[in-house]
Amino acid sequence: MRFDAKRMMQGVSECGALGLVHSSGWMTAENFFEVLKHLVKYSKCSFDNKILLIMDNHDSHLSLKGLEYCRANGIVVLTLPPHTSNKLQPLDRTVFGPFKTFFNQGATSWLLMHPAQTLSIYDLPAICLQAWDRAATPTNIKSGFRCTGIMPFDRSIFKEEDFLSSYVTDQPVSITNNSDLEPQPSTSKGNLEPQPSTSNDKDSSFTESRVFINEKTPSFISPELISPFPKAEKRKSARKARNKGRCMIATDTPEKDEIEARHAKKKPKLEKVTAVKRKICEEEDSDDQDMEDHIEYKDNSSDDELVFSSGEEDVDYTKFPDKSYIIAKVYGKRSVRNYAARIIKRVSDGYEVNFLKRHVASNRFTISEDDQALVPFSDITCKLPDPISDTRDRFKDMLYFNVDLAEFSLH
Repeated sequence: MRFDAKRMMQGVSECGALGLVHSSGWMTAENFFEVLKHLVKYSKCSFDNKILLIMDNHDSHLSLKGLEYCRANGIVVLTLPPHTSNKLQPLDRTVFGPFKTFFNQGATSWLLMHPAQTLSIYDLPAICLQAWDRAATPTNIKSGFRCTGIMPFDRSIFKEEDFLSSYVTDQPVSITNNSDLEPQPSTSKGNLEPQPSTSNDKDSSFTESRVFINEKTPSFISPELISPFPKAEKRKSARKARNKGRCMIATDTPEKDEIEARHAKKKPKLEKVTAVKRKICEEEDSDDQDMEDHIEYKDNSSDDELVFSSGEEDVDYTKFPDKSYIIAKVYGKRSVRNYAARIIKRVSDGYEVNFLKRHVASNRFTISEDDQALVPFSDITCKLPDPISDTRDRFKDMLYFNVDLAEFSLH
């Protein structure tokens, strides 16, 4: 994803703001490490002057590189229990609410001052800066720590009714089969048990009735005992459940060792090339087009031939040297396309490659350093010969393959 820092950070970079972006739209471990460095720079924390960092259990927050950096710079990382940030996160309690209010006011003022104009993302930083200064006041920040029971510490700040909203979806701790959901007869003397009546009154209209008897009659019977609240059905088990987080001090020795052991068990996954979003140049260079009209391709007897598997002899795609050139398949949502690529290095199940950007209707390519991916061996179509370099100024950064590539419909 392209990030125009000059326009996006205009007016806010001088105030200590940090701009980060990722193509997925999510926080990543690499970006969060930059956040930690930004935090150390402005908080002036150290091993002798520690600070407390409260956050959730997202994987990007618990990378080994980030935790080691926190321990070395005096940052104590405390993670919140799952689904409790609305109660335990100070920013959620007393800062973000006023921030939204002040931001809406700022956006309204901007629209009034700029009639017939559209509010773009490049106008948001200045509005957010003003709203944040008004919302993140010392009074609001201290109120957030106080109402969550963090500072001053108060373990009794939450009452039983605060947990009532989760009662409907609360499930038993362990359920093995459906029979566990059926009510079982109780042997406790303190429970209410239906017993047949022993009345001998013949004139009674009820020949037999059942009454509740109890040796110790309670002073108050809750309506829940008579008509319990409905409970949600048991959730279907997912094919691959996400690891449940918990409250912990992630920079402490036992927890950090556990996270390190968990990361060590993970095997490096081969990223699918379908995740790579390539930018295809659609502007046609007239000079290139005129020159390509006179290209003469070598015949199949030439030394520059395409190397691919055939029915008689198979090519070992696992032994291509670094800086070799290949054609690989890219699987989209509805189609499969072929792209030229240069091998960077071999990995466990494929190659790490740089994709080449083709100049329209030509055999000339440029290397795109941004378009990188891991290509499995099974997605390789063929091996390209070494490219020919052109010393002319307008072609000196381009690669030219002197073979017929029309059958591959390269993009």
